[in-house]
Amino acid sequence: MLRRVAERWRWYHFYFLLAMFDVMVIGASLFLYHQTLESYQVALRDLGIVEDHQRWMTRLRRTVIELNAPGNDIFESRDVDHEQGRFERMQLRLKLNLKDGERFGIDPGGFNRRVDLSDFRRHIDDMIHLEQGILDMFARTSAGELAEDERREAMDAATVSMASMDRAQADALATLAGVEQIFQARGADLLAEYGAFLERSARFEKYFLATVVLILLGVFWYGRKLQRTYDQMTLDRQRAMEERHARLATVGEVCSSVAHGIRNPLAAIIISAQLALEFGTHDEDTGLRLRDVLAEGRRLDHRVTRLLDFARVPERAFEHFDLGEVVRQAVAEVVPQLDTKGIKVATSIDEAPMTIYGHSDQIAQSVIEALSNSMEHAPSNSRITVTCRRCRQSAASAVVSICDEGPGIDPKLVARVFELFFTTKADGNGIGLAFVKRAVELHNGSATIRPANPRGCCVELTLPLAR
Repeated sequence: MLRRVAERWRWYHFYFLLAMFDVMVIGASLFLYHQTLESYQVALRDLGIVEDHQRWMTRLRRTVIELNAPGNDIFESRDVDHEQGRFERMQLRLKLNLKDGERFGIDPGGFNRRVDLSDFRRHIDDMIHLEQGILDMFARTSAGELAEDERREAMDAATVSMASMDRAQADALATLAGVEQIFQARGADLLAEYGAFLERSARFEKYFLATVVLILLGVFWYGRKLQRTYDQMTLDRQRAMEERHARLATVGEVCSSVAHGIRNPLAAIIISAQLALEFGTHDEDTGLRLRDVLAEGRRLDHRVTRLLDFARVPERAFEHFDLGEVVRQAVAEVVPQLDTKGIKVATSIDEAPMTIYGHSDQIAQSVIEALSNSMEHAPSNSRITVTCRRCRQSAASAVVSICDEGPGIDPKLVARVFELFFTTKADGNGIGLAFVKRAVELHNGSATIRPANPRGCCVELTLPLAR
């Protein structure tokens, strides 16, 4: 599996993988930041509510203390009107503070099901009732409505009421102190919850960071392993290409030796037959046989020449070239022959460059041979379609397709069409498509033939693009 992945491996794929990993890490970091920020905002809001409650409690306690003051100060000041005015103002302020408690979401009668302030209201009502009684007694005394004995009894009663009023105030303040402790406990609980959340977040971030580091190391290790596999595959391909060149060179030497051995006596035969036809004395049957010898000799010479072309290893070094441009030039070279036979040609070549590293003349000759093969099978007034595009299955390859509208090919013969010297034509030599296959495979490509739609056949040349 690693080898299959390495076959598709490119240097930029590693950076794409790292970029995807970075996007995932950034997304996870933003999610963690959002969670922490949201928790902080919730904790800040809850602590703000608790602080508002505590400030309200402070104001309420101060109001209770100030509300009790007129009932005590009247014993020294004896100013009934002044103390009565103070008492009424403090009662109004108490109502406003209790109203503020409702605005904060505090129910003075039940306090959010956790704090019961009904005792506080009862103590406040008792304190107000007792304080009002003290102020009323001093008002009657100041008006001279009481005799001396009654005045002394009233003062004793007022002193007792003041003591009861002070106890009611102390009970109310004690109730508020209990409520304030609940508020403080609630604030401490919120801080503890937020601290626990931060601790969990810090622990999770440590694990996350460790995971990121491990994955990153794994990505680098896997990428390095893929790169080594890819380098080894590249080296193997280079060695295979060198071995193929060496084998072809050996085959070429043998073929050249054999072809030259045939060519010399063949040339003598052709020359002798031609001289006998031009200058010899012979009857009509002998002349016909000499012409057959001359024609077959020339045909054999042509076949020997094609065999030499097939076996010859290209001497020019490989270079980078645009496959689309080579295909255009090859088609243009065959167009005059197609016009002579009344065959039209339609081309469809991608505008984007398709760079091939190889021998441009051999690729051009391969296209010409495939076009010539289609031309020989296509009827007059038909059309040959030539396409050149990137391979849909693999973006690292390009496909040249030559499709004709001829009679097609017998499925039983498809496996043999690229064999050397195999032909279905009476005057064919079986070298053209063999040359195509040999040239394409020399470039680590492949040549196939398939039926065309609706009729005819297609020759497809698949070539790897330069990296």
